[in-house]
Parts: sequence; C-alpha cells; structure tokens
Amino acid sequence: KKLSYLDSHFLVYSPQNLNQIDSIGSSHAMLSDLLNKVPTEAAATFTVMAHPFKKGYEWTSGDYPSGMQAIEVMNLRHMWQQKWISSKVSFAWSCLLYLFNPKVALLRLVQEPQREIDLWDQLNRKQKTLGLLGSHATGQLFNLGPVSIPFPKYEDSFRFGSNHLLMKSELTGVYSLDAEKIHAAFTAGQFYFSLDAVANPKGFAAYIKTKDRDYSMGESLRLSQQPYLIVDVPRLNTKSVEIRIYKNGSEVHKVKDFHANWKIEEPGTYRAQVRVRVQLPIPGELRWIPWIYTNNFYIR
Repeated sequence: KKLSYLDSHFLVYSPQNLNQIDSIGSSHAMLSDLLNKVPTEAAATFTVMAHPFKKGYEWTSGDYPSGMQAIEVMNLRHMWQQKWISSKVSFAWSCLLYLFNPKVALLRLVQEPQREIDLWDQLNRKQKTLGLLGSHATGQLFNLGPVSIPFPKYEDSFRFGSNHLLMKSELTGVYSLDAEKIHAAFTAGQFYFSLDAVANPKGFAAYIKTKDRDYSMGESLRLSQQPYLIVDVPRLNTKSVEIRIYKNGSEVHKVKDFHANWKIEEPGTYRAQVRVRVQLPIPGELRWIPWIYTNNFYIR
C-alpha cells in the first residue's frame, strides 16, 4: 500500500493482508507506530519512503524516522519528470522518439539519482537502510501540441527497470509460503536493482567471500574474517562496462571489466554499481548510463 504521512509518501509491504487500513486516521496511526520503532529483519511490515525529493513530498519534519527501513533510490517517473524540468527540448524529443522506439527514448532520460544516493549513504551511516527502484507507473497521457502520447505505457515502465530478489530456495507456487520467502529476502536486503532496458542483468552476482562462506547483500560480518567483495557482470558484446565499489558513499575502486575482486581492509558500508557506455541515436550521444546498483554489505 502507498500511504501519505506528514509531507511524504510511504510504501508499506507485508506478506499479510493490510485491509485493516481503511481510512486516513488508521493509516496515520499505523505509520506513526511503524516509523517510530527500531526496525528488525523479522518485522511483519516493510516501510519504504517513496520519491524522497519529489517536489511537495520532501521530508520536512526533522531527522528521518528510525523505523523507516528503505528509500526509493531511483523512482522512474520522478527521474523523467526531473528531465522535463531540466531540459524540455530533450524531453520533447524523447516523447517523439518514444512513438518509434520506446526503450531508447526512455534511456535518453536516464539520470544518476545523485541526491537520492547521497541520502541513502547518509542514512546508512546511522542504521541499515535499504535502497530500491520504484516505477510509479501511471500510463499518463502527455500532450505534445495536438498529439497525446501515453508516456510511458505501463508495460514499458515495468520492463524498463526492476528489483531482483536473491532467493535461498525456489518458489513453491503456494502463495502463503512464497509471500513469506519474498518478504524475508526483501527485508534482509538480499536484492539489487537495475535498469533492465540497458541490458538483461541475468548472471550478475555481487557477494562477500571469506574463508568460511559467502555473504549476500544486506548481511553483516567482521573485518577479521578477511572479506573480499566479488562482482561478476554478464558479458555484453557491444557495450563497455565499468564496475565501481563504494565505501560509506565514497568511491574506493573502479575497473572497466566484467569482474572485480576487492579486498576489504577497513570496516564500513560497501556497495557496488555497474555502468554501461551506450551509443544513443540522434543526435548521436555516447555516454555512460547507470545499469545495476547493489544493496549494501556491512563490515564491522
């Protein structure tokens, strides 16, 4: 469910039915209770701040609430709206291009969500905070002179980017069991998010390797375990790839390759990002576009 609270919007996920939220009063009461608790991975609900910098919906009530477990690091609709604000000509050209090649048209509008990333890193300095991608799909019509364009269509929004959960076992087809599995992986931070329109991320892997075992995104471990951060990227025949590794929000390693093996020598919060160099059509722009963002690893 998407709920309003003070000046912001929050997404509340749960494997259980949330039909008891049937009024503004009940939603405010529930959110107030959730946002003032210390979150745990076993929590029955998972609370996410949606589009944290969308105009009119910024958090203006002091420190961010302790019970907030995640933020939308990338919100596709908000990103496209920001492009409209910053460059109306480029946005209008993408709308026209969308009629012929929706994927490329939307790729032209991709921007690094730097303010959201900075906030994500800031929140992780205080407590574990997960990051995810949201589409906020509406299929809304955009009027370009006499022409009305559904920009973007629902199916194009959903294909463009997604969150990829890492499951410890296969889904069973039994809703109640699968909902619990999905919720557990989501709450633990065992997922990455990607712009799937850039390329299919199938085969991507990022994990911490120690002498004893491997650790997934979202997990914590000790520096004394001598951890290495391993990143493997599926090979792309026609595109250049760059892997970046960040510690506490600062870049510490960069390699233009499909594999990275980084020895971690200090405690901190670590994550990886993959970018791809893409040749866009008219006017023939060649630029790096963000592709994959991992959730964090926590080294004590």
